[in-house]
Amino acid sequence: MKKNTEKKYKKDKPPYLSGKRLEKLFEIISTRNLKKVEPESLKSRGIKGTDANIAISALRFLGIVDENGKTTELVKKLKLKGKDKEEAIKTIVKSAYSELFETVSEPYELPKQELYNELLSVYDLSARITKSAVPAFLWLCSRAGLRKEQPREIKKERVTKKKIKTDVSVRPKEPSFELADEYLTIPIKGGVQLKLPSAFSAQIMVTEEFKKIMKDLIKFSEFSESLHKRSQKEQVEKNNTEETENRR
Repeated sequence: MKKNTEKKYKKDKPPYLSGKRLEKLFEIISTRNLKKVEPESLKSRGIKGTDANIAISALRFLGIVDENGKTTELVKKLKLKGKDKEEAIKTIVKSAYSELFETVSEPYELPKQELYNELLSVYDLSARITKSAVPAFLWLCSRAGLRKEQPREIKKERVTKKKIKTDVSVRPKEPSFELADEYLTIPIKGGVQLKLPSAFSAQIMVTEEFKKIMKDLIKFSEFSESLHKRSQKEQVEKNNTEETENRR
């Protein structure tokens, strides 16, 4: 695949759409026979507002459309299924992000903070865009088979077990940017959850205020769980009593 990185990087930034929007964008591209992709055509298919323009820029960066919005030969590869499609996305990602891969051989294995620094440095991005470019890059790598993505339920269970075991305020080492588009959800006990803005979660979780809040939330969640268990027990006893009386 021919590289034109210098020209491309001046015009287009690495994708910084949410995972949900990227999923929708790839669905549109791979299931429709589009000769040209324009913001209005994306808006009519569910990608609204400024996201439509950002999506076009992302497609240009990835080489899926040219500077005039016309689809390239890569679109055909995105219509493949299974491993063939995965290999096609891998080729697209490694070519589009060639400067990043030249700097770090496996950037998708970096801790998120280091990946943030690399993207910001290599592509001369603003801090705001870089925060969104990190999860977008990891989403693409997961679809390319470069990075294993765990089911959301497993991630939540691991965070919960960590809270129960330590019984102290401990933040996840690498909170997943894929847990939500706007918020990172941290489940605790007793149905209690804490939601943080995804874009600022890393900064929030290193503060003393966060640690104090988490400690109080853990205590409260244990109280909530004990009430729930007590209620269940009382309900079982009540049902047993009623059954006994009915038999008489």
